[in-house]
Amino acid sequence: MTNDHSMSVEDLPKEAVVAYARLLRRAAVDDPAENNRASLLQDVCAFLHDATGADVGIVYAAAMDTALRAIGASDDVTAALPVDEVSAWLDRVDAPSPGHVGRWRVHAVPMGDASRPVGALLIASVEEVPTAMLKATLDLCRATLRRLTVHPARDRVARSLRGERDLLARIFETSPVAITVLDTQGNIKRANARAEEVLGLMPSDLQKRSYDDPGWKHTTLEGDPLPDAAQPFRMVKETNAPVYDVRHGIEWPDGHRRVLSINGAPLQAADGSLTGAVFVVEDVTDEYQRRRTAQERQSKVRGLYEAMSRLLQVGSFESVADRMLSLIEDTMGYEISAIRLRIDGVLRPTCVTQGVINTMSQPRPDYPVDGDSIVARAYRQGQTLSFADVREAGDQVDRGRVRSAAYIPIGPFGTISVSTTEPGGVDAFDVQLIEILARNAETVMRRLADEAELREARDVAEEASRLKSAMLANMSHEVRTPLTSILGFAEVIEKETAEESTRVFARRVRVGSLRLRDTLDSVLHLSRLEAEALTPATEPVKVLQELRDTCDELAPLAEENGVTLSLDVLASNTTCETDPFAVQRILRNVIGNAIKFTPSGGSVEVTIAGGDGGVVVEVTDTGIGMSEAFQRRMFDAFTQESEGIRREHEGSGLGLAIVRKLLDLIHGQIEVESTPGLGTRMSIYLPDELQMTSGPSVKVLLASETSDEREDAATD
Repeated sequence: MTNDHSMSVEDLPKEAVVAYARLLRRAAVDDPAENNRASLLQDVCAFLHDATGADVGIVYAAAMDTALRAIGASDDVTAALPVDEVSAWLDRVDAPSPGHVGRWRVHAVPMGDASRPVGALLIASVEEVPTAMLKATLDLCRATLRRLTVHPARDRVARSLRGERDLLARIFETSPVAITVLDTQGNIKRANARAEEVLGLMPSDLQKRSYDDPGWKHTTLEGDPLPDAAQPFRMVKETNAPVYDVRHGIEWPDGHRRVLSINGAPLQAADGSLTGAVFVVEDVTDEYQRRRTAQERQSKVRGLYEAMSRLLQVGSFESVADRMLSLIEDTMGYEISAIRLRIDGVLRPTCVTQGVINTMSQPRPDYPVDGDSIVARAYRQGQTLSFADVREAGDQVDRGRVRSAAYIPIGPFGTISVSTTEPGGVDAFDVQLIEILARNAETVMRRLADEAELREARDVAEEASRLKSAMLANMSHEVRTPLTSILGFAEVIEKETAEESTRVFARRVRVGSLRLRDTLDSVLHLSRLEAEALTPATEPVKVLQELRDTCDELAPLAEENGVTLSLDVLASNTTCETDPFAVQRILRNVIGNAIKFTPSGGSVEVTIAGGDGGVVVEVTDTGIGMSEAFQRRMFDAFTQESEGIRREHEGSGLGLAIVRKLLDLIHGQIEVESTPGLGTRMSIYLPDELQMTSGPSVKVLLASETSDEREDAATD
C-alpha cells in the first residue's frame, strides 16, 4: 500500500462521486434520526465498492479491545491476514462475513477519543484499496462516527443540564410558595414573584434588604421582638443544616402584621462550605388567626362552664348579675358591659363595668319595660338584638363612643348588654356564649324566685303553726280546766247518788268527758310530733313490763266488749334502749284499736319476741279487718274506714297516725296484714339504741297481692 494520502474526485466513477457526496453530507448532519451508524456503514461500503470495485466488508465493533488485539493497535492499521483468522475474528465479534474466499486485507480505525475509545471501524477487502482513497474515507468515517458517539452524548448531557436549569427557573418563578435566595451575609439575591406578594415588597425593594433589616420589625408570635439567634438565616448559617417551620411575625410597609412559616436549607460548594441559603416562605396569618381564635373560644367556653358552677352557689339576683358581668369582662374581654334587672316596671342598670363609665357620655338611665329603647325591645321580644353600628338602631339614645353592641334578654328578669367602640366588634360566637350564660342565669334566678316564694310560704306556715300551737295551748288550758271539774263531779255523782237513772247519766258524762280528754290529748300530741317538738329520750325500757301494764289497763275494755285478750311471751330478754313514752303510746294505741274493732266473741292475741337488734311485738285480732283501699291511707290523721254520720265505731282516727309518727321518732317499723271480715295482724319492731332501720316505717301487705308482688305502702 502506498503512502499517497491525496484523493482526486475526478479519478472516481460517477457512482462513487455520488456515494462520497452522501458521506460528506452525512458528516455535516447533527440529527441522530438521520445520521446513525447503520446507515453510515452502508454508505461507506457502497462508496468503496463503487470507487474500487473491491469486495468490501465493514464491521463496527463495540468491543474495541477485541478488534485491536486482532489486528494490532495504531491510529490507522492496514494488515494482510489469513482468511481463517479474519473469519474467526468476525465470528468473535458476531459480524457478517463477506462471502469471498482467499486472503483479506483488513483496515481498522479506532473510534472515540484516545481516553474514551468506544469501538473500531474495520474494512476488509480482497483487493488492495488505494491508500489515498482509503485514508480519506476512513478520516471522514472517523469524524462522522465521533459525532455519532462522543458529541451526541456530550450534547445530551448539555441539553439535559440546560433543561434542568430551565425547569428549575420555571419552578422558581411559578411556584405557589415564596422562595428567596440569600448570600453568606444574609442579603436577598433572588426572590420569585410569590415572595414579593408574601413579603409585601417590590423586586427592587427586596434586592435592597437583608434578613435582619429593621424594616421587617420581626416579632415572636406573642408580639415580642425576635432575637437574632431565632432568625431562620442565622440558624442555618450557624448549624449549616436545614430548619423547618420556623414561625415569626413581620410588618409590611403598609403596617399590616403577617405571620410567616419558614423552611430553609444551606447552599454549599463542592467542599461543603456555605455559599448562601435558600428559604421557602409561607404566609400562615389566616391559619394562625383561625387557630388563635379557636384557642380563645375554647378559653371562653371553659370560663363559661366554670361560671355556671359558680352561678349555682349565689344567693341573690345581684350576686348573679355580678358574677355574669365579671365573666363577660374578664374572660370574654368586653370592657363595656352592663346588666339590667327588672325592678318596678323598669330595666335598671344593676351592674356596669368601668368601661361603661369611661365611654358613655352620661350615667345610664332606667328604661321602661314598655318603652322604645333597644334594651326594652330585646326584653319584650325575648330575643337578642345585635348591631354592627348601634347608631343605626334609631332609638335616639346617646351612647358616647360605643359603635357595636348586642342586647341579650335574661328571661323575665332583665337584660345583658355588651359593646365595643369598633364597628362590628361584637363577635357572633361570643353572643351565642352570652345567650347560653343568660339562659343559665335565668334558671338560677327562677330558682332564687322559687326559693323566695318557698321562704315566704314557710314563714306563713310557721306563723300558722305558731298560731295553731297557741290555739291548742289555749284550748288545752281552757278546755282541760272545766273538763277536769266535769269528770270529778261526774265520778262523785256516780258514786254518791242512790238513784239508778242519775248514776247512768253521771257515767255517760264521765265516759264522754274521758273521750273528749283523750281526743284533746291525741290532738296535742300529734301536733307536737308534726312540729318535731318532741325529742326522744333514751333509757332502758322493759318492753314486756310495758306490754303487761298496757294489757292490764285495757283488760276492762276487752271484757266490756266481750273480747278475749291474751299475752304470749316468746323471749326472755325484751329490754331495749329507747323512749319509754313512745313505747307506751304505740302499744296502747295498737292494742286498743284491735280491741275496739273486734266484735264480741272475738279475740286479740299479743306476742312478744326478740328480733334483730330489738324487740318484736305482734298483735293479731279476729276483728272486722280493713279493705285494701283503706289500708293505703290507714295511717292518715282523722281517718276511719266508716266516716261521717254512718260511722260505726267511736274514735278520732288519730291513733294510727300517732303510732306512725312515734315509730318515725324512734326509728321503728310496723307491718300490717288485714283481710275484711277475718281480722288484722300488726307486727311492731322496736329497735335497740334507736338504731336506724332500712326501709319505710310502715309496710302494708295487701291480700290481693302475691308474696312476690307485695309492695311497701306508706302514706306520708
